[in-house]
Amino acid sequence: MTGAEFRFLRKRLGLSQARFAALIGKTEQAVAFWERKGNVPETDSRMLCAIYLEAQDGKLELKEYLERIAELDCKASGKLIFHDTAKGWLPYAA
Repeated sequence: MTGAEFRFLRKRLGLSQARFAALIGKTEQAVAFWERKGNVPETDSRMLCAIYLEAQDGKLELKEYLERIAELDCKASGKLIFHDTAKGWLPYAA
């Protein structure tokens, strides 16, 4: 996929570079670079195509899942620490 094709699909979905980057766990600068230079990684171009095809069918399940993951990533604070107990691994309560 060329950078121009990638930009076209992203814009048709109404996604900014920053929003799409957040959905796929990349930086806005990476998306801008792909669109300028055309070096779009295969997995990221496939993700955009999958979201676009879902939108054409009136479904956005994949996009909703990605948005939920991105939302959870934003809420994550600090490191999670676990410890081994007789009941298995449990979060460490400081």
